[in-house]
Amino acid sequence: DTLSKTCSDLDENEYPAFWATKSVHNIPIESSWHWNRKYNGIGIREIIEQGKTNGIFQPMYQRDHDLFHWLFPKIVQGCFEDYMDYWNKHRTRPNNTSAIPSGVTPNQIMACPRDYNMMDCHFDVCPEIIDELREWLPPREEVFCWVSDEFELCAQAAYDEIGCPSLVDVSAMTESWTIFRRMKEVIIAQE
Repeated sequence: DTLSKTCSDLDENEYPAFWATKSVHNIPIESSWHWNRKYNGIGIREIIEQGKTNGIFQPMYQRDHDLFHWLFPKIVQGCFEDYMDYWNKHRTRPNNTSAIPSGVTPNQIMACPRDYNMMDCHFDVCPEIIDELREWLPPREEVFCWVSDEFELCAQAAYDEIGCPSLVDVSAMTESWTIFRRMKEVIIAQE
């Protein structure tokens, strides 16, 4: 009800909920993959494939699938958040011939777009609208649950037993299969 009252005057043609963009026209996100790889030092896909190549991940065992689904979403999300934080705070190289702002951080441009002769496209959304939209969605814990409740408890106990290594930065990705192996050993010992 709050949503329809508050947003009834929005023209969907002027403010579409989404639109399709070819990847060649989506320059910022497409070019970011190169920088993400450079920042992390190695591709996420390459690291994930190492587990199977090195024999640590054994696809014939459900335990390995469950442990992978418990561990890797946390590590990959942590890597992306770490990279996003770095990228949004990095100062670009000054370039007087560039059509876009340079010599400043992306965060600064987003905070003060008019200072850089850009349009401020932000608009306020009242908290009631967010609350109403959230009522339509299942709880976050349910949506982002990749394993059974039983395995969740088992994996958390194994993670606690190995000392809760960090899962949120580049080192977590490079150490991911070591963490996986150590947790797997604890889980096997508990079976």
